[in-house]
Amino acid sequence: MKRMLILLAVLLQSGVMMAQVDIRGWYTHFSTFRIPKTKFSVYAELQYRFGQRHSPNQTIVLRPGINYHINESMTVSAGYAHIDYTDKWAHEERRTWQQFAFSHPVKMLLLEHRARLEQRFLHETVYHPADEMEVKHFTGHRFRYQLRGMLPFNGQQNFTKGIYAAVQNELFIDINNNSYYSKAGLNENRMFVGPGYRFSRKFDVELGYMHHYKKRYGYSENQHAIQLTSYLRL
Repeated sequence: MKRMLILLAVLLQSGVMMAQVDIRGWYTHFSTFRIPKTKFSVYAELQYRFGQRHSPNQTIVLRPGINYHINESMTVSAGYAHIDYTDKWAHEERRTWQQFAFSHPVKMLLLEHRARLEQRFLHETVYHPADEMEVKHFTGHRFRYQLRGMLPFNGQQNFTKGIYAAVQNELFIDINNNSYYSKAGLNENRMFVGPGYRFSRKFDVELGYMHHYKKRYGYSENQHAIQLTSYLRL
């Protein structure tokens, strides 16, 4: 009886600890539409993120762009992004971005590199005495580098269907100080790991775990998310 009580107490404590972890949900969709008889393609990205603890805490990201395919392994891109927050303390954000991406195999592992520059058009509301309100505008410049690996379970390098493992890590480095948003230097890191399934050369789906480290407003936090991702290539 005593052992059962101890076990029950341990289980209850574990449940309380899990409830205190802010588990988030992320859905991301990437689409690429090739323009016939050219080296160009249209890029479209949609992200929907929601939080558990501070509901409603949702973020919607729309990121369209244009790609130029240097060859089958190298691409340069540029585009626009709009980020909308439902958090009443956050402001919507607009960005322009440019990137270079290339991929190469290492035996059965396909590695993908992505380097991106962003110009973030930010603003904040400052409240002064006597209920005066001032909106300040500024531009943040940021560099992002993502390394991604895909390992097909069937051992085929150019597989067209089946299960694979995906692992990726992305660093976010602010180039300049952005008011209270962040200081110059490494301010974010996102690590993802999970299985995926390739239905065809045109469509993949992944489901896995995302660890998101953020340094903001003079403090840092670690967020945990279940991420569902889909890729469409036409």
